[in-house]
Amino acid sequence: MNEKKKLRHRAPAPSGESREVMHEVNYFDLTQRERDAMPPFESPDFDRWVTAVLLRHNRSKINDNGVAVLQALNLCFENEVSPPRWLARQFLTRIHGFSHFEKATLDEAFDVPPISEKKRAAIARRKRLIWPVSDALMAVLKKTPETPIDVGLFEAVGDTLGIGATLCQELYAEGVELYGTPDLKAYKRLLESLGRNIRKTPRSPRRLARN
Repeated sequence: MNEKKKLRHRAPAPSGESREVMHEVNYFDLTQRERDAMPPFESPDFDRWVTAVLLRHNRSKINDNGVAVLQALNLCFENEVSPPRWLARQFLTRIHGFSHFEKATLDEAFDVPPISEKKRAAIARRKRLIWPVSDALMAVLKKTPETPIDVGLFEAVGDTLGIGATLCQELYAEGVELYGTPDLKAYKRLLESLGRNIRKTPRSPRRLARN
């Protein structure tokens, strides 16, 4: 396993705004015991190991934040892991507070911060545009690899998606940083490398058909 690789659960759609509370865990944050217990990456036990590590390193945050409780449960269910007892107790305590009218709403019971409908809609729109922006940018480079990665590219792609060049560039950067969408410079180098290899490949001589 690459020591620089981060252990993460399935990432949310990217946005400058995020409801994620649990933090990622870097390889260097692991204890020696955790490293020794790490199964091979391709093993079916790897996701369960990652889940246990993330829960352990985020436990204090989960104990203090209702949104983190929900995210921790979601992580367990996604990886088909039974939640530990301490996590189940956290959930039951909070849902009990709602069920017995100690908390007015589920938002209050799970510490969900309020958000206006206008802001929610704006954030959701940005999230929906992340991958279309990335796909459109790569399509342009694939068609014409010599296209420079500059404001002109973001302006042209933005026009096709009905957004401005600045927003297009912001969404591209958010995608690369937060959700692993392709880096355009790396993608362009790949295309150039493939082009050189194709040009260098000798053609097989044509065979003359026999009568």
